[in-house]
Amino acid sequence: MASNNPVPMASARLPSEFKTEYHPRSGCPTLFQPFDEFCISSEVQHAPIIDKEPRHPFRLHGDFEFSEIAIEAALNKSQINALLSLITRVSEGNAQITLKNEADLFKAWDNAAVELIPFSKHEVSVTYKKNEQVYKVHARPIWDWALNLLDNPLLAPHFVWDMCCVFKHNGTRFERFINELWTADRWWDVQDCFSTPFCFILYADKTKLLSHGTVKGYPVMVQCANLPIHIQNGETFGGGCIVRWLPIVPEDAGEEGKLGYTTLKCVVWHESFFKFLEHAAQYLKTGCMMSLIRGCSGKCPCPVCLVPLAELHDLLKTYPLRSMEEAKEALRVYECSKAQGEELLKALGLRPVENIFWIIWFLDPHDVLSFDRLHSLHGGVWKHLLGELKKILASLGREAEAAFEKLFSIISPSHQSLYACLTILTARTSPEGYQLLRVISMYLQLDSLIGLDVYTEGTLAAIEAKLLVFDRELKDVAMQILRVDHHKYALMLLREHINQVDEYDRLQALGNDLPDEDVAVTFNGHVKLGALTQHPSSILDLENCSSVDRAFQAFQRKYIHEHRYLKVNYELIVDWKQVTDHLRCNPQFHGLPRFDHVLIQLMAEETIFFVLIQPYTARINGACRMDHFFKLTRVKPIPRASSIFVPLSSFI
Repeated sequence: MASNNPVPMASARLPSEFKTEYHPRSGCPTLFQPFDEFCISSEVQHAPIIDKEPRHPFRLHGDFEFSEIAIEAALNKSQINALLSLITRVSEGNAQITLKNEADLFKAWDNAAVELIPFSKHEVSVTYKKNEQVYKVHARPIWDWALNLLDNPLLAPHFVWDMCCVFKHNGTRFERFINELWTADRWWDVQDCFSTPFCFILYADKTKLLSHGTVKGYPVMVQCANLPIHIQNGETFGGGCIVRWLPIVPEDAGEEGKLGYTTLKCVVWHESFFKFLEHAAQYLKTGCMMSLIRGCSGKCPCPVCLVPLAELHDLLKTYPLRSMEEAKEALRVYECSKAQGEELLKALGLRPVENIFWIIWFLDPHDVLSFDRLHSLHGGVWKHLLGELKKILASLGREAEAAFEKLFSIISPSHQSLYACLTILTARTSPEGYQLLRVISMYLQLDSLIGLDVYTEGTLAAIEAKLLVFDRELKDVAMQILRVDHHKYALMLLREHINQVDEYDRLQALGNDLPDEDVAVTFNGHVKLGALTQHPSSILDLENCSSVDRAFQAFQRKYIHEHRYLKVNYELIVDWKQVTDHLRCNPQFHGLPRFDHVLIQLMAEETIFFVLIQPYTARINGACRMDHFFKLTRVKPIPRASSIFVPLSSFI
């Protein structure tokens, strides 16, 4: 229906073009405004209040700017402290920085890296379904990397070239132990054939570059087996180093799982290794990996021997070892007749790919593979055990799952699940769950033995025995990253030289004043007191505390000095080396109470220093069946009022 109201001729004729109504409770009247007034914000109409100290609560503008940089760069605590320390030393004239910008820094990094062999890039061409596919590979020649190690004067004293057998007397006889690679039998066998060996350890594993990302990388790590294990596994120069960045064949849902596509991945992997090994092959005599088996679903899934898939569970049986000659013959048959060769390769559990490690003299890839504890146990057996454990908990209901999750979040999240379930999966509530805990208990014992740093004849025999017991129990139940890594590797080399000089100067200036941290110096005896309180306390003062803590009852009147820190040197029975423990007995250690436990050896001897302790030696009436079943030792503290003094030298 048409309106008879006249249309306004122009906004200029209206007294006000905009109307603003406020909520009645605001107390503001209705506002009429022309266009030129309405379009101007209230912030513009009123002059802003200027804060003369906008950086507050930062004391200075430079403090605020530093905080901005630290937040944007996501610096951690140690990095922030190190950078602030450097800035302080520069401001005090104790250090100088000549770098002006990022370009100066990168130029310095590149100059430092001149001493080391850089990464190079090359391409690998592979034909798949009549189409040539090209993959980019980045590599650092392994032989040049090895020469860098040999040329380093800091590492020279640590190289070991000859095999040796080492023994320790156990009170009855000399028992052999293995603590380094050159103390094992395999090194002896190699030296029988090739005089002095120069050995490498290669490790390749695909991984995500960020824990929350989807981009993956395929780095290859190398270690020199002629260096001690603490250097191999350390973060200093001489430790593990990236020498290869392998290409990753893209995931294809339509091709995944097909033999041809799986074979393509193997071909790309081995072809990518060719340039890596090409120069070193004339020097390498033994030691590498990758056996080209068909995986855990193949007819013979073991990369070392020919145990059938159906017999993997039986550890009492032995099977013939794989050999390179056998694999070469099967591949030769495949090249003549794919049908006949495929059947032969399937029976051996191998893929129809030429192993790139065959180019190395006298090398049998199957003979040099080593046990991978991470993937075999922690990422293999344990993952399956935890999965079965969660299934049983789910069958008991949400209450059991919630109880497990509560305990699981408090203690160590993997190997300690046994303790979290002891009160949940009992023989009465879940017989199958109780038996699974028995299997987990056996697994933890086996993993602890395999994870030792030093093996003796006794521990090796124990591993064999535990393995059989565990088996029986189971039956019952990109380039930018590489450039950064290269720079870090170069700076690591420079830092080693600088640290050596700094540490020497520090120890020279140290004299007899020993700090709390571990240093390569000794002190009288094997214990050192620290954290002396400012004022000595009388025994009467401590007796007055007996209403709170009964351990201080019935003391005699005398003054004592209270220490809250104890440093103990002791011999580690695992490898018989001296290590240091830092013990605290402090009601306010970094804002929280900390009272450490100790082991003591009671002895009858006079000493000046004594320590008040509450022993965990109280008698426990009756043996618990659960303790015997799970091989646990239960301890109980004596009453606080029965606390005793022991000599400081009794700490072990």
